[in-house]
Amino acid sequence: MQQVDPAFLFEVGDSSRSVKRLTENGDKIQQWLLLNSTLDSIDSCVFQSVYKENFHNPLFIAANNLKSEINKKMVSIFPSEGDGQPLSDWDIKGIQSLYAKYDTILISELQSLSSYLVTRKSGFNTELLINSGILFFPSNLINKAPDAIPDLEQAMKCIAFELPTAAGFHLHRANESVLRYYWDSITSGKPKPNNGNMGIYIDELRKNNYGPKKIVEHLKSIKDFHRNPLMHPDQSLNSVDEAIDLMSAIRCSIGYMLQHISEPDNPIE
Repeated sequence: MQQVDPAFLFEVGDSSRSVKRLTENGDKIQQWLLLNSTLDSIDSCVFQSVYKENFHNPLFIAANNLKSEINKKMVSIFPSEGDGQPLSDWDIKGIQSLYAKYDTILISELQSLSSYLVTRKSGFNTELLINSGILFFPSNLINKAPDAIPDLEQAMKCIAFELPTAAGFHLHRANESVLRYYWDSITSGKPKPNNGNMGIYIDELRKNNYGPKKIVEHLKSIKDFHRNPLMHPDQSLNSVDEAIDLMSAIRCSIGYMLQHISEPDNPIE
């Protein structure tokens, strides 16, 4: 996946149309600059941009034909020897005809690209959801339960990209990752249950009175109402709102557990 810059297309489109402003027997410098502007825009958009891998051969042919003609005319305006001549009306019409073919193909190619706008989810900043999802969770998680970070970042990306069920899986994985740190801290390092199932951890916490009761009850609520149903193939989260609701519950769970997890001897800076 590659982030794109909409402003780039606006700027390239404006520059590429410079040849449409050419006038017969106009100022040579102005004509040269207009031709060069279009030439640069062709290279930037067709041959150097992130879109190039999705373009097809007809566009490259049209672009190269236009580039070749522009280069010839730029040399005729300012030849290496002697005085050049400004473009005639015939020259200008020839260039603009080639440009019209190129422009038509380029527009068609851009319209067929699989480009999507990531819309805002609830009141969340879209860029943070995609690139800095960990910021939606307690800051001390980075030091106390670093193994949970990848899943939380993936979960927030899934919310941004409207993949609620995938977000749910990552959120539950992150919660269980923090639960293991919580177990180590609250039991003073006692061996973990042989079966890593979340239900087994909860049963052991309850049976041995490890940690505050409210945390155990909150974990059980998440297991019964969110985790267990989602593990069945016929169940899913049907909307982004459901994923956000789950994220809120998981954030509370993680926050409660982090209060009882000790800071590491060598915290991450």
